[in-house]
Amino acid sequence: MANRSMLFAVSSQPTVDERPQRILPLGEFTWSIPTVCKLVVSANSRVCPSVVWELNEPVAIAGDLVAGVARLVELRATLENTERSVPAIDEAIEYLTKPHLKDYDCLLLEPHEILDIDDRPLQMQMNLLLEQINSLDLRSIATRSEILASQEEWGKGCWSSILYYQPGGSVKPPLDRSETSVITNASHVLENASVWSECSAISRVSLSGFDDDAQLLSDALECLKAIPCSFDLSLSGKTDHLPDILCDLTQLTGLSIGSMGLTHLPNWLSNLRQLKTFRVQKNDFREFPNVIKDLPSLSILSIWGHAFGAIPDWLGELSGLESLLIKECELSTFPRCLLSLTKLKLLDISTNPQLTSLPTEIRRLTNLQTLKMSGCGLTELPAELADLPSLRELFVPRNKLTSLPEKLWSRSLDTLSVSGNELQQPSDGANAKQFWI
Repeated sequence: MANRSMLFAVSSQPTVDERPQRILPLGEFTWSIPTVCKLVVSANSRVCPSVVWELNEPVAIAGDLVAGVARLVELRATLENTERSVPAIDEAIEYLTKPHLKDYDCLLLEPHEILDIDDRPLQMQMNLLLEQINSLDLRSIATRSEILASQEEWGKGCWSSILYYQPGGSVKPPLDRSETSVITNASHVLENASVWSECSAISRVSLSGFDDDAQLLSDALECLKAIPCSFDLSLSGKTDHLPDILCDLTQLTGLSIGSMGLTHLPNWLSNLRQLKTFRVQKNDFREFPNVIKDLPSLSILSIWGHAFGAIPDWLGELSGLESLLIKECELSTFPRCLLSLTKLKLLDISTNPQLTSLPTEIRRLTNLQTLKMSGCGLTELPAELADLPSLRELFVPRNKLTSLPEKLWSRSLDTLSVSGNELQQPSDGANAKQFWI
């Protein structure tokens, strides 16, 4: 599990003798302490005890919530809408200005897991971090291109009241009926059972917190049936089977099944006739799920981390597919059935190290815009790749390539990634806008 920093809203600053009465998780950020967290705790910031770790040393940083978020809003006002970070900053502001946060006084940054990676004394690192936070200058941030170019520095996609570790005393926010994307757990779904029928703006629900409790998962899905609009559902948690009630969620347009330990997919999934997106990652399937062929509306299919070795021919009959990922599936040959998927815009068959070649017939995929084959065993690429009229991005790093076809080398692409190979051609011959070697 990755090290992470965490951000909480607390009803009062923690002290040695007293925990806050209310602790609201706001987000967790893997392998970093992002700029957005430093900025929002920078108003009257001070070191204080943790609500996560039972340590004698103060290993958290508190800041005034209202004033800290106001600094983020002030920064946003100085930025052009064209800055790459702006969508992430807007997302952070929207999350941190929700009405229920008016009941909290402080924001609390928990950086211990990140600092623990460093060998320097913990208190030295805490003092340096506090000094860095106190010295943050909005005008300086607004001119630092490396920060403004990174959405990760602004917490993109990381805001949630459901964290990997929930400290004692954690509370959950009320369900916002206007929310478009909800990250929740099964218990929280049940607590808001009467509200889901009013959530007409929802487009995505990420559901966890049901490990080895099939009945709890079933009850939560029963509540989600009341959602009055189409939405995507992501499931993450251990269970030995999917409850039948899932097939009654006929409004689903997307379904993602994380590492749940499943050995098969039930045939009744074919009842989900509106599914346009289907993702399955790292379960315990012994063979490619046949039920997929009975999902006629699919345009996006992602199969990741299953030792199939081969792909059934019927996959080529899913003529509506525009995006296909078959990653870490122990492919040894390119599945020729994929050549029939002429609507494909993105094909990702990365991390199949026994896959050594592509067929020349790949030229049939005339709508293909992005091809990703990272970490395979490719020893050469067919010259016909250069004839694909729509191709804009080619990713073939970490293969066994020693050369590229001359036509491909000079082809005008947006991105050409060939790092981790042993190419003997001069890199100044590449004609791509972005070239990674």
